[in-house]
Amino acid sequence: MKQPFAIKESLRVGWRTMRTHSALVFQVVLTMFALQVAYEVVNKVLADSALGMVAAFVLTLLMIVAGVGSAVISLKLVRKEAAQYRDIIPSQKILMRSVVSGLLAALLVLLPLVVAVLVVVLVGVSSGIAPTFSEWARSPVQEHMFAASIFAIVAASALVCAGYMMLRYSLARFAVIDGARIVESLRTSATLVRGRVWRLLGFFAVLALLNIAGALFFLVGLLITVPVSMLAYAHVYNQLQARVEKAR
Repeated sequence: MKQPFAIKESLRVGWRTMRTHSALVFQVVLTMFALQVAYEVVNKVLADSALGMVAAFVLTLLMIVAGVGSAVISLKLVRKEAAQYRDIIPSQKILMRSVVSGLLAALLVLLPLVVAVLVVVLVGVSSGIAPTFSEWARSPVQEHMFAASIFAIVAASALVCAGYMMLRYSLARFAVIDGARIVESLRTSATLVRGRVWRLLGFFAVLALLNIAGALFFLVGLLITVPVSMLAYAHVYNQLQARVEKAR
């Protein structure tokens, strides 16, 4: 069966699109970098002050707006639609839906970790496995190893579940841009991801390595790898969405 997208081709699309629309793309990326730098400066210079807290809050909101706007622009560019720098400020509907959808996705990602903590606490207390630190320190080494094994298994399972949930809802923002409502965007993302978990995992791993390589060349490298990643990400969503629409 033909794959819904190829990782190498997605990166090529990102590279070609960045070169074709380099002026707009670099404007967007430099805006995001500038907001991040301003946030870091505020945290260092105005740390623990009322003005610093207000400035950090405002900059955080601006970064959220720019993040959603960059996704709007990226999706337009890979679809060969007209895009302008002013699109970095998305409509109020898209912005609010994206924020709420992102918060819901974050809660779903955190849920396995919360459950894991509760399981560890309940198992530890109910089984009498070192309910306090002092008892843990006095208990035999064999009990340490047994308890550590249980906790490690629970922690690993929780991390795997949290990672899967993160991947499952990774395309929700683009679904919102396409007009989906909040809950619908999560469902759409889950549908697009279903059956393509390993390929998407490989794609995001490649993006991570690409940006790590870009970071080795400081700002110049990231000015290339970040926009290529953004556009490749949008291309992957577009390919998956088109395939689902075609199948209906």
